[in-house]
Amino acid sequence: MAIRQLMPEPPDVVLSGVNSGLNIGDFVNYSGTVAGAMEGMLLGAKSIALSQAYDFDGDRKVPWRTAETLGPKVLRKLLAQDFPRGTFFNVNFPKCAPEEVVGTQVVSQGKYVHSLYIEKRRDGRSFPYYWMRFQGESPAHQPGTDIYAISENKIAVSPLKMDLTNHEFLTELQNSMNEDGT
Repeated sequence: MAIRQLMPEPPDVVLSGVNSGLNIGDFVNYSGTVAGAMEGMLLGAKSIALSQAYDFDGDRKVPWRTAETLGPKVLRKLLAQDFPRGTFFNVNFPKCAPEEVVGTQVVSQGKYVHSLYIEKRRDGRSFPYYWMRFQGESPAHQPGTDIYAISENKIAVSPLKMDLTNHEFLTELQNSMNEDGT
């Protein structure tokens, strides 16, 4: 709406976030923050999703100072890049103080082992409802991924695209589907 109707001209950049919580690994697929950057990219703007990891011990403890302090330098470097067509960036800040950040690493998207838990809860009127809890556990050592970089107190920067095609399987499937001439 903003780009197509409200703004007199398209923006130079779309920044989506800073989100409270990580958007790494497979969880980028569920992220509204990543979706915001994706939409900006689809509309022709340089786009970056930004997320800040946090601790949770019954209460959120978000170290906003990390993204606030280190984000501008990361953004300047990214905005100096040529954004390949169809590409946007996903930036995740680790859950530590800025002075504890080890560096910035350009990485690929990691992969979690997924679990789904269903919790039966009751609302204020004692009516039951169900809460789905997705949990991802990182397989051991995935160097070069966003999951690993964050675990090492590094800022994770991932260039992402929307193409979800399994290119490794595409030709095999084409050949299989075309064997009978259909």
